[in-house]
Amino acid sequence: SLEIFAEFSASNQPVRALLLSLPLLIIALAVVLASLSPLKNAAQSSSWRIPTWKVAPSWPKWLVCLQWLALVLLASQIVVPLVSLTTEVGTWHSLVTTIALAHQEIPFTFWVAVVVALVSLPIAFAVARELVNSRKWEKLLWVLVIAPLAIPPALIGIGLITIWNRSLPFDVYGTILMPVLAGLA
Repeated sequence: SLEIFAEFSASNQPVRALLLSLPLLIIALAVVLASLSPLKNAAQSSSWRIPTWKVAPSWPKWLVCLQWLALVLLASQIVVPLVSLTTEVGTWHSLVTTIALAHQEIPFTFWVAVVVALVSLPIAFAVARELVNSRKWEKLLWVLVIAPLAIPPALIGIGLITIWNRSLPFDVYGTILMPVLAGLA
């Protein structure tokens, strides 16, 4: 998907980037549509209403092994970047200094994530209510909700640049609203 953004950077034509992304969009949309039924069933299960177990279940050994494997994978996703960053900068002291130099970017990223989450929640609740209550347009609503997962992030960025990088009565491009809009998208 970086090739899509590289094409946009070279040509400054969003249509060319869109055409370049069509194979990726088609494949991702096919995967999303194929997973529509399992996602719908998982999202609409009401397992939180079921009382907790009176007797703890006995999990099969293969499932316990998969859980441990998932924990090891999670730990490696934390340790590997930390070790590679430390190796790249030389010492732990250099790593701490590098992180300290990012003292403005870290809270900025945190607050952008908080704002995106707070703005997303009311939208998600409204859409969830419609997904649960609607029977007539149920499949179409689910496709509309899940289809954005198929859009490459580079294409979303190009779309935001195309929409907001023009003379408007209010300036959004280059402000804190752009990362928030990207997170919302």
